[in-house]
Amino acid sequence: MEELLVIIIQFFIEVVAQVVLELPIDLLTSKTSEKTQVNFLIGLLFVFLGGALGGISLVVFPNSLIHSSWLRCTNLIVAPLISYHVSKRISKSKENVNAIIQARFALLFTFSLVAVRLAYTHH
Repeated sequence: MEELLVIIIQFFIEVVAQVVLELPIDLLTSKTSEKTQVNFLIGLLFVFLGGALGGISLVVFPNSLIHSSWLRCTNLIVAPLISYHVSKRISKSKENVNAIIQARFALLFTFSLVAVRLAYTHH
């Protein structure tokens, strides 16, 4: 029961942080979402920002809230997928935004954040 509560709290923190930090970047990229080369560079930016935020979060939270190794690995897959779907749903309500591309950016950001945390947190 305690592990389930920890998973819910960590999920909430990661998704809220991702949405809050991604919002300003979404506003900047909404007009360029049709350009492939720009999308690739922005995708790399999201990977870098997600990894950087994951590294910064290690300073504040050096220990993992999830103690089970299989749950941490599951989090590496589930958190980006949920982030993808939430971002896609939010992006559909905006005009001049390609929801699929924005959702891919969210997936990249969340995956790199969770991957850095998985690799470097104390267990």
